[in-house]
Amino acid sequence: MKKSYAINYLKTYFWQSFTVFINLASMFIVIPMISDNKVVFGIYSICISMAIFLSYADLGFIKASLKYAAEHFAREERDAEIKLHGFSAFVLFIFVLVFVLLFLTFSYNPSWLISDINNTSHLHIASQLLLIQAFSSLIVVPQRFVSGICQVRIEEYISQIVVLVGAIFKILSVYFFFGNNKYEIVEYFAFTKSIDFLVVLVALFIITRRYSIPILLMFKSFKFNKEVFNKTKKLAFGSIFVTLMWILYYELDLIVIGKFLGATSVAIFALALTFSKFLRVISSIIFSPFQSRFNHFVGLGDFDGLKRILISVIRFSLPILVLTITSIVVLSDNIIVSWVGRDYLPSAPILSLLAINFMFSFIATPASNLYVALEKIKELYLSSFIMTSVFWFGIIATISFLGIKSFAIFKLVSGFIVTLYYVRFIIKFLEIGVFSFIKLTLLTIVIPLFIQLVFLVGIKDMLPLDKGIFNLLLTVVLGAIGTLLGFITLYFTSKYYKIEYNSYIAKLSKK
Repeated sequence: MKKSYAINYLKTYFWQSFTVFINLASMFIVIPMISDNKVVFGIYSICISMAIFLSYADLGFIKASLKYAAEHFAREERDAEIKLHGFSAFVLFIFVLVFVLLFLTFSYNPSWLISDINNTSHLHIASQLLLIQAFSSLIVVPQRFVSGICQVRIEEYISQIVVLVGAIFKILSVYFFFGNNKYEIVEYFAFTKSIDFLVVLVALFIITRRYSIPILLMFKSFKFNKEVFNKTKKLAFGSIFVTLMWILYYELDLIVIGKFLGATSVAIFALALTFSKFLRVISSIIFSPFQSRFNHFVGLGDFDGLKRILISVIRFSLPILVLTITSIVVLSDNIIVSWVGRDYLPSAPILSLLAINFMFSFIATPASNLYVALEKIKELYLSSFIMTSVFWFGIIATISFLGIKSFAIFKLVSGFIVTLYYVRFIIKFLEIGVFSFIKLTLLTIVIPLFIQLVFLVGIKDMLPLDKGIFNLLLTVVLGAIGTLLGFITLYFTSKYYKIEYNSYIAKLSKK
């Protein structure tokens, strides 16, 4: 395939940069307004975390279908591609129905989910939130269908623009539902779900027109297809174990904390977890344009091209993740206090540990995507098992004296250990030595990181440590300046990055 996707990458990053801004706005505007009541905020956080399970409801068939759909797209086989999207959406629909029943059950008695809710009004709020989540869960099916269509074309920015418009309405609505002695969290939650539904309808309309996909073909493809099932089952069934491990590692924290440590502990951990989910958004944005390209190269049998893009992705993502996260870690106390106040100061060390774990994503995400593209099922099994078992064994051994900190500490420990396993696989695939790999990656970032740290440590004690929008903005701006200083240093100390950044600027200028 001769087509260049450079402009698609840049468009994706351009529009998804607004996603970062919107997520920041949501965190800094919405969270302070709904976190005043720790118990209710804890309940809300658990309801949100329960909804995350919908991301895994397809049991790996969407991920498998996307791999083969990207290969069909690369070979210009549209009907075969749409059949894969329709089949995976149907499988997701079946399993989402199970989650609908689960949410309905918990809405009947929320105390089965959260241990220390005794207040009648709190129980009623929890019940209503879970009831809304039950019926709105079905929205995820068309959402994932739209996302898959755009993803294989490296045009996720199309759906993202629509999502951004919806997100703006969600943020603005917070002033209607909260403030002036109002705390209508149930009504706010219902409104956000209504926006999600409207967004997906608009996105479906756009993709059918833009990609000339017949609506009849979409509906005909939404069914069980034995041929597609046989094609995807090996990779999908291999992903079931990985999906289970992923859930155990990423999504059970708040539920376990809520059950054994209570809603107040959930609130403390949830605040840090909210920021780490923002980092997951950044990570997703960085890597999303490249996931389908891996599959394109495999579909075309171009493994030399696959090696080249793997190295490019690792080197591209390294400074973004390391330099951005360094500012967050150093200024974590200032971020938490200026954001929501001193009552949440215990969230700061948890935020630091969770954030550091995301630094490993420049290795972990390309490696896991490579596993899927090459159908390395055993490697998927082993890496996910190592990560999850270290995490939970560590928590079981230390939760009695570390409390909620054990979740953050062993998230970092397990993430570091599995990263070493990923590095071993990548080096073998690229057929290069360990030192050569370190020279390509880590050595380039040492001087920029040092300069950034000197700046951040120097200004940290001068920053105010009190809640307030000005203090928060000051902290964010100075953290951003520290990150920018790291990038500027990288530009002048690395010939590779200087050439790359000049290339990006030239392409944007032409566009």
